[in-house]
Amino acid sequence: MNPVFFRRSTFRIARHAAAILVTGIFLCENVRGDTEPVTVLDLTTLNQSDLSNPEQAARAWDSLHAAASIQGVVNRKGPRVFIVLDEKVDRFWLNELMSPGNWLAGRPVRQCASVGELLDQFSPELKGAVTYDSRISATSNLASTIAGVEDRLAIRMDASPNSLFQELVSRPSFPADRMDLVSPEGVPMFVNQGVIRGTPLPSTGSLKNDAYLWAISRYLEVGKCSDKFLANYLDAFWISHPAPKNSGPLGGSPLSNSAALNHDFFISKRAFFFDLLPWHDEKPVDDPGQWTGNDRTTLLKILRTMSQLSRGKIFTVGGSMPWSWKYASPHGSFAGSGGKHTPVQTDWEWTRIASAYNGALDSDPYSFPGLANASFYQHFPLQEVYPQALPPLDPAGLRARGLLDANHQVVPKRYAMWCAGDYQSSAWLNRFVCEYWGDPARGKVTLNWAINPSLAQRAPHAMHYSRTKAGPTDFFISSFSGAGYLSPGMLTAPRLDASIPDGWEAWIAWNKPFFQKFDMKIAGGIFEGFAPALNLQQISRYAKFAPQGVGWSAPDRRWGTDGNGYPFCAARDVGSIGTPVAEAATTLAGILREIPQSKTNFLILRTALSSPSWHGDVQAAILSQQEFSDVVLLDAATFFRLIQLTLHPLPPPPPTPAPTPAPTPATAG
Repeated sequence: MNPVFFRRSTFRIARHAAAILVTGIFLCENVRGDTEPVTVLDLTTLNQSDLSNPEQAARAWDSLHAAASIQGVVNRKGPRVFIVLDEKVDRFWLNELMSPGNWLAGRPVRQCASVGELLDQFSPELKGAVTYDSRISATSNLASTIAGVEDRLAIRMDASPNSLFQELVSRPSFPADRMDLVSPEGVPMFVNQGVIRGTPLPSTGSLKNDAYLWAISRYLEVGKCSDKFLANYLDAFWISHPAPKNSGPLGGSPLSNSAALNHDFFISKRAFFFDLLPWHDEKPVDDPGQWTGNDRTTLLKILRTMSQLSRGKIFTVGGSMPWSWKYASPHGSFAGSGGKHTPVQTDWEWTRIASAYNGALDSDPYSFPGLANASFYQHFPLQEVYPQALPPLDPAGLRARGLLDANHQVVPKRYAMWCAGDYQSSAWLNRFVCEYWGDPARGKVTLNWAINPSLAQRAPHAMHYSRTKAGPTDFFISSFSGAGYLSPGMLTAPRLDASIPDGWEAWIAWNKPFFQKFDMKIAGGIFEGFAPALNLQQISRYAKFAPQGVGWSAPDRRWGTDGNGYPFCAARDVGSIGTPVAEAATTLAGILREIPQSKTNFLILRTALSSPSWHGDVQAAILSQQEFSDVVLLDAATFFRLIQLTLHPLPPPPPTPAPTPAPTPATAG
C-alpha cells in the first residue's frame, strides 16, 4: 500500500469544531491587545526528566518542540504565550516585563500546565499539524519550517502509549488538517533511492539530504519562507544523544541546551530550518552513508537560494553548528562528536561560508545556546534611540583628565580598554544581562560592553534593559563584526560563489540603522577566522557606520590609523567565564610586559562572558603592582580618540598673551 502523507479526517474536523466551542468563550471575552491575558506555560518540571531514559528524553524533546511551534504561530500576532523552562532566566524576564511601569504591567496572566492545555487554548489559530519521524532526524527541522510557513503544530509521530503524540492526537483540539512526513504505518517519506518524492530531483543517496532538498524545492526556492531569516539548529538527533559530549565545567541546563525552544522566533518569521555539516572532506556522524561533501553541497544550495531571495541584502542566520553533539573532533576537555575538525575550526568554516552569501549570524553556541520566548520578546517596544553619555573628548576635557599635556600631546602611558564580550548571541545576552546587571561592581569598573546591536531582533528587551539601567562606567560597542557575527573578508568579490556580487555596500547599509539606534560608534572586533585578512582600504569602510574606531589587528602593527586618521587597535584575550582571577591576572601581566613603559601604547583587552566583579578583581590585581602604575583603563571612545591624537596630534594651543601693564598714574609737578 502506498503511504498517505497528506490527509484529512472528517472525525478530526468534528473534534476541531468541538475545540472551538470549548475555547470560544475565552476568545470572545478577550480582545487581542493589552487586555488579553499572557498565557504562561510552565515547563520547569521537564528539567527533572531522566535523560538517560529514552522515553523521558523523547517526551521532553517532543514537549519543547511542540510548544515552540504553537508559540511561534500564536506570538506572530503579539506577545501572547510565554514559556518558563529556565526558572532563573525566564522567570526573571517575565517578572521584569510585567512589573509596575514596564511593558506588560497590568496584563492579566493565564497559567497553563501542559502542552495539551496550550493546544486546547490556541488550536483554533492553527491551520493544521505536521508530524515527523525521528528515524530521519532532519525531518524535525522540516517540521519546524512547515509549522512556520503553514501555521501548524509540529509533533513527532510516536506509537508509544505514553508519548506526547498519543496524548495530543486523542484530544478534540488536535488539528484536523494533518500533514505527515511519515505514514501511519511508519513508512518514511524519504526512501533514499530513485526520485525524491514530490520533486524531479534524483535521490542523493542520503535520507538527510533528500529531506532538505525536498523542503528547499517545496518551500524555500518558491519564496514561501522568509527572505530575512534562516535557522541553523540541532535536529531530533538530540533525542538519542541528549547529553552533550563535553567534559568541561560549563553549560546551561540539558533541556535548554537542546535549543528546541529557540525555534519559536524563527517559526514566527517563517524561516527555513537546517542542520548540516559545513566541511567538504568528511561525512557527518549523523549520516555516515552519504558521499563525502553531500551535506556541504546542500548547505551551499540553501545559502545560494537565500542570497537570491534577499536580493543581495544581509540576512540573519540564527543558531550555530551543534558541535557538542556532532561534526567536531576531540579538543582539550571536549571528547569529540564524530568529526575531523575541532569545534573552533568547524565554527570558523561555517562562518566563512555563511558570510560569503551575506549571512550574518546571531549565533547560539554551546555552552549556553538556549533562548526561550524570542517570539514573545520581538514585540518589545524599543525607544527611537539609546544615547550614550560619554566623557568629554575635547582638548580641554582630555587635559582635565590628565590625558593630554599643556601642548595637546598625549601623555605617555600604556592605555588599555576592556572589551567585555562575547555578545554576538541573543541567547547569551538574554542570559547574562539579567545576571551581570545586578553585579555590585557594575558601574564602578569601566567596561566597554561588546554587544551586537542586531541582537535587538530577538532580544530587544535585553538591549533595552542593559541600556536604560547602564551605570556611569558602562559603555557600549559592538562585538564581532558589527551588527552580526560575520567574516568581512568574505564580502569582497569575487566571492566563494562567483554569481554573488560584492557585499560591502550591503553590509554597510545593514549596520547603519543598528549603530544609529543604539548610538554605537565603535566596532569592538573584526572576526576573520578562515576568511581572507582585511587590508587598510577595507577596514576604512567601517568608518561609515562605526566612525570612532574599530578593533582590528593590522598585519604589521598593533594599533594605528588609516590614511584618513581612522583608528584601529588589536585585541588580546585575557580570559572568559570560568577563568580564575589569578590566572587572568597572570595572563594580563604577561601581555602588558610586552609593551614598553614610558611610551604611549594601546591595547584592547578582550574577555568573554565575564562578570563586572571578575573584571574589577583582575584590574585591581594588576594596578596594585608598581610596574603597572602607568596603565590606564579607559572607555572606548576616549581610547580611540587618543590613538588618533597620538598619530595626528593637535597643534599646541596658542600662547597666552602677556597681560598689558596698567598705565602709571601721573604725578603733580
